[in-house]
Amino acid sequence: MVIKFNELRRSNRIRDFLLALFLFVAGFMGGRFHLASHNIDRSLIALETYIFGTGLMVASGRGFYEPDMQAVPELRAFLLGEIHSLDPEILPAEIPHAKPVANASYASEYHMYLNYATAFFWRLFGISRESLEPLAALMLGWTAVAAFGLMRLRINRILACLLALFFTFSPPVLVMLPHLRDFSKAPFLLTLILILGHLGLRRPTGIKLFFWAAGLGVLHGIAMGFRQDALIFVPLSVVVLIILVLLNWYKETGARIWRGAAPLLRCSISVPTYLLLFMFTAWPMLVRMDGGADPFHPLVQGYSIKHMQNLGIRPAVYYPHASSQDNYTFNTYYHHYRRTNNLPNAHFTYDSAGAQEAGRQWLMEMSFRFPADLLVRGYASVLRTLRYADAFLPSGSSGTHAAYHHLDAWHQAFANHMHRFGLIYAVMVLLIISSHNPFLGLCVFIFCMYLCGYASLQSEMRHTFHLAFVPFWVAGTLLTFALQGTVQLWRHALQKPDRGRPNRECTSEGGSPASWQLACRRMLVFSLAASALTLLPLWMLRIYQHHTARATVGP
Repeated sequence: MVIKFNELRRSNRIRDFLLALFLFVAGFMGGRFHLASHNIDRSLIALETYIFGTGLMVASGRGFYEPDMQAVPELRAFLLGEIHSLDPEILPAEIPHAKPVANASYASEYHMYLNYATAFFWRLFGISRESLEPLAALMLGWTAVAAFGLMRLRINRILACLLALFFTFSPPVLVMLPHLRDFSKAPFLLTLILILGHLGLRRPTGIKLFFWAAGLGVLHGIAMGFRQDALIFVPLSVVVLIILVLLNWYKETGARIWRGAAPLLRCSISVPTYLLLFMFTAWPMLVRMDGGADPFHPLVQGYSIKHMQNLGIRPAVYYPHASSQDNYTFNTYYHHYRRTNNLPNAHFTYDSAGAQEAGRQWLMEMSFRFPADLLVRGYASVLRTLRYADAFLPSGSSGTHAAYHHLDAWHQAFANHMHRFGLIYAVMVLLIISSHNPFLGLCVFIFCMYLCGYASLQSEMRHTFHLAFVPFWVAGTLLTFALQGTVQLWRHALQKPDRGRPNRECTSEGGSPASWQLACRRMLVFSLAASALTLLPLWMLRIYQHHTARATVGP
């Protein structure tokens, strides 16, 4: 029996591997086709001048540094798309470094691994935009595999494959594909979510948990070299690992947890392992998180009216600032700093240490004066994600081929459906999970609230497109539960009762009144806990905000 079970598990893994391989090839080939079909006069690949100049220096064998674009017009012309390719032989023998900014870093320095990746492809295929299309296609293939893994956490194999394909070639993913700076985070973040989901559902112990934590730390640190967004997953990863450590500790010691100091130490080694490896691989970026890497500037932008509208919420009686344009945003917290600190002559430039401090002060004051509105933005982001709002793009954004029009129509039809029922479906999925395990249901609820809510910090499609897998996962999981329930009811109906034991055999565990009552009690406990976690913080913050905001917006 054990041998048959092992053979079945091995067979299932082989099937999953073959489907993952198929999805990778489909994603890669689809990405190549998408980029090539738009490559009429030049490639769609977008290159920011303030990021990829360093990659050009590495590709031309000059080392990792920020070049002075004004001193070498050819570099700037290539990155702006004025010329299609660049021959390193025509560049000057000495390219000066960009003028240093006091106490500040360049944006390219915290995109280090992305620059090395682009430089590698430029060294292979020559310096041109077309040379980076294979890199974008590889990332799309990886994204498809990660999406399949996420779907497989709760969804059957074939349906998971179809949903992963549907997500991979969705309008928001295809629109963001040419933008390497923003798209490159998608495969990393989806893989991080997959690993955390796998840890939460499978709950590995001992050496397995240690290696999973080590792999998570290395991958997470590398992701930091592609996009700063990965930093938001550090608290989530630590919390998941701590919960696993506590569960494993309790499982190993039983009720005598006070005698389990040694097992606790043995279990908890995974948390520092993750943190150490994350710090080791992310250290080149973390030490440069200032100046151009100012994390407060984009957070201030998130308070603009435009981002409020992206979240689908109306602004309050106050208007923090009307535009998210960089110069306008900088001007907002620049004058706020001078006014609130009584420093009318203070002066600092954009992307400087002074700008970072001014942005921090503005953000802290808004957060402490209007915390309830900040939480509402998080809830709105969750609802926006469940509704698949990123499917609605201008006509022709994905492409002009007839296939793109059909693809857009399918996705918009699904988005229209999820706009009405997405929240209901998500609640149903959580209730079904909690009917078996209320603690797991509550963990999934908190995990999803954090995962979908963090995008409210700056609600732009380039920050949220990778979360478009969530409505597909919700719909697929609910459909899987429905099919499993239907099969179980059908089998139960076909069971022939034993005349000798009619009550026990006819009413199996899945269909007995006692099991239904237990499931209902579990769902009730989960519903009360989830409602309390959702409504109580909002209610308390509303009371606090009412008193603190009166001095600001009151008469």
